[in-house]
Amino acid sequence: MQSSAPDTTAYVFKNILHMKDILLITLKLIRNNFLKFFLFSIIINVLQGFIFNYGIDATQPDFLNTAYMFVSFSLNIFMQGFFACATFLALRQEPSGIGTCLGRTLRRMPAMMLAYILMMMGFGLGGLLFIIPGIIFLCAWYITLPVCVIEGLGPIKSLSRSWALTKGYRLIVFALMAVFFIGMFGIIAASTALLPAGLAIIATYLAMVVMSVFDCVIRTVLYAMVRFINEGSIALPGEGAGLPA
Repeated sequence: MQSSAPDTTAYVFKNILHMKDILLITLKLIRNNFLKFFLFSIIINVLQGFIFNYGIDATQPDFLNTAYMFVSFSLNIFMQGFFACATFLALRQEPSGIGTCLGRTLRRMPAMMLAYILMMMGFGLGGLLFIIPGIIFLCAWYITLPVCVIEGLGPIKSLSRSWALTKGYRLIVFALMAVFFIGMFGIIAASTALLPAGLAIIATYLAMVVMSVFDCVIRTVLYAMVRFINEGSIALPGEGAGLPA
């Protein structure tokens, strides 16, 4: 994924991290890539909805349900990797074609899946020790998947890199997660309470599509911004532009 584009960005980064700037850049990216982002999110959410509504069944053998859950899990990781790749390239003002991002994401799938599993194990262990350690782990590893797909690191190094980059910014990460969950569950609760059953289902599905895009893009925006603050650039070692092979 090579390009002659310089390491500049139309999305202005500052040397101080503010939640407002993260949200504004995220919204601008989504607006500028609206069709590509939402079409991809719709496809993934439709596939996951099909799995949960028609694939998983308590009356069928457990191995089939396990297989369907694995496919759903893989789709979620794939979506996050795709958005990380597309968002990062858009921030760099480089070509972010669907084929380029799909290929990059497929190559990084094993590492991303293992990194996510380790992240959830750490969160679960932290939760057993009390809630606060689990939340700290979740905040510290918030940008693990963008690190993994963009920098090409392995699972352990991606977790360690995310931990280092988010140091000093975890309250902001926590606030971003709170905004996401409050927005998501607020929309679902409101649509369930105020709309007829059929319309509530449609509203809930649309909310999932929108919030999936928002969640994936904002992680990569945060990754790029903390890298810019800590390192003064969003260039990557050993390459002039694009992503490492």
